[in-house]
Amino acid sequence: MKLSVLRSIQFSQESATKSWKAGCCSSFHPRSVFELTRHAVEEYPTETGPADYVLFVEVKLLGIIEAKKVSLGTENLLEQAKRYARGVPDTVGEWRGYKVPFLYSTNSESIIHLDVRRKENASCLLADFHSPQAFLEKYRKDTEKTERWFSERPREKLLEQGTPFLSDQELLAVILGRGTQKDDVLALSKKIIKIID
Repeated sequence: MKLSVLRSIQFSQESATKSWKAGCCSSFHPRSVFELTRHAVEEYPTETGPADYVLFVEVKLLGIIEAKKVSLGTENLLEQAKRYARGVPDTVGEWRGYKVPFLYSTNSESIIHLDVRRKENASCLLADFHSPQAFLEKYRKDTEKTERWFSERPREKLLEQGTPFLSDQELLAVILGRGTQKDDVLALSKKIIKIID
């Protein structure tokens, strides 16, 4: 049943040959993990139970998918994926206790995605799963450099990420629009907030 759920979204016969290769964990020998270049492995064992699917790209376990029937909500499934992400041994890193960076939940009608590498990241609705190439690009992306760029440009951060991701200082800077000869707009915003507090 789970494989049919995923096949209806991404792992159809046609797209599986173009992007992900699906397989069952029991069909892989432990040494064959070095052959997993763009694979979705079903029922992958973790310390907290088997994950419905894990996604390997270039031998790196980068994603977990929880897939259930339509009647179940995808946000609850994301919590299950989080639990499994904490119980996966020997992965590519660790982010706040999670050992897999990208989590997904699906009920064949919707796909929810969460990048757990930053606490501030929120889950979002996707039209489709990321391709193996997109996974690698996302994983390799210099998130700190991007965060620094946005921190210096609150207007662009607002446009790209929305108001929930802006600090009070950044929101005020956007409202003010510009600083003074003495202070840039972020420094001016910081001073105003300090006076108000």
